[in-house]
Amino acid sequence: MRKLNFAWLLLFVLVAGCQRDKMAVPNATRQDAQLLPAGVNTIMYCDVRNVVQSALAQEVLQQIEGRMRKEMSHERYEEFKSATGFDPKRDLHSVLVGARQAAPRHENFHAIVHGQFDEQKIVAFIKQKIDSSRHEISWQEETIAGHRVYFNPKKEKIGLCFVNGNTVYVGNRDWLSGVLEGKKSNEIPQVLAEAENKIRFGDQLWLAVSLDSSLAKPAFAHELRENFPKLESVENLVFSAHVADGVKFEGQVQCTNADDSKLMVDLMRGALAAAKLQVSKDRAAVDALNSIQIDQKGEKARLHGELTPKFFDILRAQKMFIWGDDDHAI
Repeated sequence: MRKLNFAWLLLFVLVAGCQRDKMAVPNATRQDAQLLPAGVNTIMYCDVRNVVQSALAQEVLQQIEGRMRKEMSHERYEEFKSATGFDPKRDLHSVLVGARQAAPRHENFHAIVHGQFDEQKIVAFIKQKIDSSRHEISWQEETIAGHRVYFNPKKEKIGLCFVNGNTVYVGNRDWLSGVLEGKKSNEIPQVLAEAENKIRFGDQLWLAVSLDSSLAKPAFAHELRENFPKLESVENLVFSAHVADGVKFEGQVQCTNADDSKLMVDLMRGALAAAKLQVSKDRAAVDALNSIQIDQKGEKARLHGELTPKFFDILRAQKMFIWGDDDHAI
């Protein structure tokens, strides 16, 4: 009896340890997801403020800004920040995107953005840029449920609404009308409901995609399926990551059968082997990539691992990725 009780205790400790390592999707994000159309088959979330505060992200952003300073785009970026008072690194907090890939272009994108926004300054800047480029029609403005909505003259079915100083909605007219009038589902979209327990790092960065037969319609999906016929057997995929000094990540691909799941594992291992070739001169970097696990369990293929601070030290030393010059960065 004591051995049995000890076995149950050990199992409990292991499960509890796994749960502590698993970071749930925040309740506020789940509530936002209830605003998305039920039929979306792709959802992406990023806690921008959390990610940007990480040491690695800070360094990457510094490198990117350094490159921008060499180009005219940096001047335009600084002009935008000065005129609007909006600094993405400081004022952009989170982004939740829902897409319906098989839908017409104007119906397939919906976003809920949280941060700090000065509507008057941002809109004035955009209008000034439109006027200076000699567009005959400025942004069209409408009032929906007491909120001002701005529609792009070239894509009049896509609108932007500053719900308040902390939230922005972007999407088509029908969706905006619904959410601004207070219409809300009591359930999260099916793609998230099916993926949520597979999302390991739900607090920071994740992507959930459901690949059904409707994805055969868009041109990009048709081309993918022609080049990779086995994508027909992929039902859904989930990826999540946590960024700090390094990056922890996990991805899962669910196939309809075990044979195609094995092929997906082989494909991922091939991609990993190609990555090792890029850093083959440094044994420590190769060892770091060797720590990435790719395995199969029935119809599911899984990729998980961690790129440690030491791995990024090697990239810096070898001047690879964003640490390389313009001709050799990868």
